[in-house]
Amino acid sequence: MHNRHRFIIATTAIALLATTGTHADVYDFRVVVESGDPAPGTLGGTFTWVSTPSLNATGQVAFRADTTGPLADSGLWKTAANNPQLVQFVIGEDYPVPGGNGAHFLGFASCCYGPHLNDAGNIGFSGPVGPNPSNPGLFRMVDGVIEKIAIAGDPMPGVPGATIAALGNLIAFNHD
Repeated sequence: MHNRHRFIIATTAIALLATTGTHADVYDFRVVVESGDPAPGTLGGTFTWVSTPSLNATGQVAFRADTTGPLADSGLWKTAANNPQLVQFVIGEDYPVPGGNGAHFLGFASCCYGPHLNDAGNIGFSGPVGPNPSNPGLFRMVDGVIEKIAIAGDPMPGVPGATIAALGNLIAFNHD
């Protein structure tokens, strides 16, 4: 017997109660993915573990996951804005780093690499950039396009001749 792990999200909506003029929280629970479900972007892999969810006001979900795939055996996924049951690949291990001079993403195995999803459906995240996995880069995905914000070795803004030695994990991303 195989145990399937379910990734269940509770979305909140406000229901107005017509008789009293007050409101109550209403929760809508749905399964986003289960272990064994196909994992887009992995060349045939399936999800094995899901963590670090981020939920926006529209009910869209972004998350970090591990897979059985030969490509992107860990990475980030999100649900489509117009279809909350459609899971879309964002980025994963072994994919090229945008603006990274040939570098590739390493394993997204740490919960520190979880996505931050805003209400516009855009994502901010830190990602492990080779060759040093303990030195993440900072990235954002806006309208489906991933952009590098900064990685170690980039020029330090406003400090001529200086470069960024190291970066921490992304801890916040604005709502729009």
